[in-house]
Amino acid sequence: MSVMSNYESMRGMSPLSRAVGTGQVVAPPGAQPVTSSGFSLFDNLIEQLQLPTIGIYTPWAAREGMTWDEVRQPPETNVLIAGLNDDTWRAAQALAMGAELPWIGILADRTPSTQEVVQALVGTAYEFFHTQAVYSQQDHSTPPTIRFLHWARLREPADPSKGTGSLSGAARQLGGQLVFAAQVNYDTSSQRTPPAMPFDQALSMQFPGSAPVVDTSTSEPGPAEVYAPTTPASSSDGIKPFLLPMAATAVAFGLVGYFSVRAIKQKKAGR
Repeated sequence: MSVMSNYESMRGMSPLSRAVGTGQVVAPPGAQPVTSSGFSLFDNLIEQLQLPTIGIYTPWAAREGMTWDEVRQPPETNVLIAGLNDDTWRAAQALAMGAELPWIGILADRTPSTQEVVQALVGTAYEFFHTQAVYSQQDHSTPPTIRFLHWARLREPADPSKGTGSLSGAARQLGGQLVFAAQVNYDTSSQRTPPAMPFDQALSMQFPGSAPVVDTSTSEPGPAEVYAPTTPASSSDGIKPFLLPMAATAVAFGLVGYFSVRAIKQKKAGR
């Protein structure tokens, strides 16, 4: 079943402004926190920490097991990517009054198995969410070079795999770079036209003889499932993590302190 249209639910997003790093949503395409979630604490992180901007990337496919589900081109959402390391990750927490970044990414030129990504993140503050195949808006080749963005989300406090391990080390273990990644509006951040070549053909050209299966069916997806994740995204329960409804992302971080404080303030104001 095609999932292309599930990436097209990001209407109403603020466009990328003149200052690189603003007007963003710190979550993977297809998942957006509710406005009261407190994620806005990180909206200007690139500018505040002077993170080195790597570029604007466009989702082309998302991996589920060994299958790549192609994303309809053009999508409404690009991904702004900037360099991150353990020191700037800690600095981000200080700026956000102790709240941790809800999402981090690992950008790589080749992709290991899902299980390898899961294992590399064991002992860190984050768990694997899913992998996207992306291309750079600055790459005007035909087809553009495919890169891989592994998204990871903040673990719940009681997760036994949660630890203080180096995120930069986990990224190096996967042959990639630790990054800060956020959604930005496609129309205001694009510099090239979408590739005319289908993703499966481009993947086979770049990785001959080793390209996984690509789902290019055109049937419409069914209703979105309401799902509050309590297990790592690598579980085999049949739910594709990148199909989470937007509000479910906020539920996954419902234990973060500042969420509760905001809710209490809103309750008092309504009395």
